[in-house]
Amino acid sequence: MLRGCPAVVQRPEPGGGQTWGSLWRTYHETLADEVKRAQAGEGLDLVFYGDSITENWLGTSVGQPWPGGAGVAAVYQKHFGKFNSAVLAIAGDQVGNLWWRLLHGELPLADDQVLGARQGRAPRVAVILIGTNDLGASDCHRNATELLEAAPGIAQRVSAVLGVLRTALPQTHLLLQLLLPRGMDLLPFLRFKWPNRGTNALTAINARFQAMADEHAGIHVIDCGRPFVERTATGTAIMSGLMPDGLHPNAAGMELMAELFK
Repeated sequence: MLRGCPAVVQRPEPGGGQTWGSLWRTYHETLADEVKRAQAGEGLDLVFYGDSITENWLGTSVGQPWPGGAGVAAVYQKHFGKFNSAVLAIAGDQVGNLWWRLLHGELPLADDQVLGARQGRAPRVAVILIGTNDLGASDCHRNATELLEAAPGIAQRVSAVLGVLRTALPQTHLLLQLLLPRGMDLLPFLRFKWPNRGTNALTAINARFQAMADEHAGIHVIDCGRPFVERTATGTAIMSGLMPDGLHPNAAGMELMAELFK
């Protein structure tokens, strides 16, 4: 997820690709069933939408346990277990994949066409963290200028996702997380470099997120990224103790994020 040349998803479409397409589809169906069960019961107070960083609240990756998720589910229960909540996130998702999932069953209080008959009650809060995989997919040539040029499109797709949520869930508070600092290389001596070639693009995306919140009363932003950057003797770097692979917060990092939600 940190490098390579995956296709940038420009519109709503299923995720997973050829690597884990069937597993992705199965897990999406599991999440859609979870939404249906909640609608038939008490409903959801809190939902989390996103990619692997958000799915990590469950300690899983595409529904399967993974080493980077060790201890994270306990953090989630500690902070959010008192709520009727759901983590509707799939590792590897770009914005367009989340967009597709919203249109196909993962949107509380809507049928598969999103704007159909509704029942139950809307979530009070929906947390959204999405877009870092779009940035990674735009890094095929490892070029900072190309990444910066990709930023407006990424932000525009996130705006479209927020539009779907605002239309279907007008009473729900949308909490949009700014993208977290991230490494752009797998090599150990570059993994934690910050700033890096993606920093300006990430900053531009986050500025557009803030503008969305300024324009719409029901959208709020939260910056959980600052704890993940530390000062060093030569400048700054991503904290390896909180983000061991330069992308995914570990249990200690997720604990810090959860504290910021309060």
